[in-house]
Amino acid sequence: MEIRQLEALAAVVTSGSVTAAGRMLDRSQPVVSRQISDLEDELGFSLFVRTRPTITLTPQGAEFYQDVRRVMADL
Repeated sequence: MEIRQLEALAAVVTSGSVTAAGRMLDRSQPVVSRQISDLEDELGFSLFVRTRPTITLTPQGAEFYQDVRRVMADL
């Protein structure tokens, strides 16, 4: 797990889209998508339900995001 993946997760949640998260982080949308996908693979569960044009946290994703917020605040 990398800090850049956690930053990507936080940006997607905050902005509501992968494209907007990419703009926030000065990364391309495919890079942010890959970081989220790699994080999901590592965790073994989906963080988001993807129904175009929206993206919403899964229950497990919401719980994990709360942990990420605490970690990011501590950094």
